[in-house]
Amino acid sequence: MPSAQNVTIFLPQFDPLSDMTLETTYLGGTSPSPGATLTSVEISISTFISGANVQLDNDSNQPQDGTGLVTSVVNSLTVPDNDVVNPFLLQISEGQLFNLEATSGDAFGFTNTGNTDYANWSPGVLTGNSGGVNGSGFNPTYIGTADLEFTIKSTYTAGATFSGNDGYFQGNTPSGQFQAEITYTYETSAIPEPSSALLGVFGGMLALMRRRRC
Repeated sequence: MPSAQNVTIFLPQFDPLSDMTLETTYLGGTSPSPGATLTSVEISISTFISGANVQLDNDSNQPQDGTGLVTSVVNSLTVPDNDVVNPFLLQISEGQLFNLEATSGDAFGFTNTGNTDYANWSPGVLTGNSGGVNGSGFNPTYIGTADLEFTIKSTYTAGATFSGNDGYFQGNTPSGQFQAEITYTYETSAIPEPSSALLGVFGGMLALMRRRRC
């Protein structure tokens, strides 16, 4: 029961002439002059699986093990800086083992018997996270007044495996979400000592919509 998803999120670049003045607190109340030096960029990517459900039914005359499975495979990932994001960490794989007794006498094929030959599994919300910090020498792609593109293509699957024959399952396909966050840290020459200022942080997090926050 696979479900494919293709999501694109746009987050703004760091604008040295405006972003640094947004709700930024400086010790001593010093007002910054226009212009800032970007010192580091942190990217955070998260994926979520929710709503998965797998039901297993053993129609064999012998007990057997059944395992419910929920997985997320990242088919492709586009971010501004591939060096700080590990797509492997965004893969999700969760399984639950059940010891199913011999059939309770129901017909072949999946039947919700509610007896010991049946199991019902809902794993809740599953997550995968990746990201990192790009310090000195970061890609100038981050600086400007345009948008940065974050795109992920994933396949979500719910299923089951059995240790023997005559095992059947059904369930609902999970849904997925994708979140991207970027945080900019900078210094400004308006402050005599960089350590005397609270570093300004600008970040954005969206789920299919653009949001700017400080």
